[in-house]
Amino acid sequence: MDRVVLDPGVLVSAVMTPSGYPATLWQAVVDERLELVTCPHLLAELTEVVERPKFRRYFSTEEASAFVVEVAQRSQPMPDPFDFPATSRDRDDDYLLALASAAKVRALVSGDRDLTEIDQTDPPVLTPAQAVGQLLL
Repeated sequence: MDRVVLDPGVLVSAVMTPSGYPATLWQAVVDERLELVTCPHLLAELTEVVERPKFRRYFSTEEASAFVVEVAQRSQPMPDPFDFPATSRDRDDDYLLALASAAKVRALVSGDRDLTEIDQTDPPVLTPAQAVGQLLL
């Protein structure tokens, strides 16, 4: 089974658009066809994002909290990466690259152009559509 890191934005998109590529990836985690790797920083960022008022039209505060708990329960926890190089245009995203590398996952999945437009990374950064095509088909 392939291991992946899903950017918090991909996880939020999975809940917002149940028929999209992010939802397909999340369902693969639920169905145990993909192994999700997380760290405390990723879960904290996910919590911060789903608590934003603009998402209330997609899910309630209770549903948001339950989703974060489910993500934590369905994932393989890793410690937060420390002392990692600046790699992306957005320094706040670099922990995802470091986590993906430390966990030796098959891919970091993100829709964030600050990550997807990096030329070479190991493991690669895939968009949700690329990840579905390469990891699930």
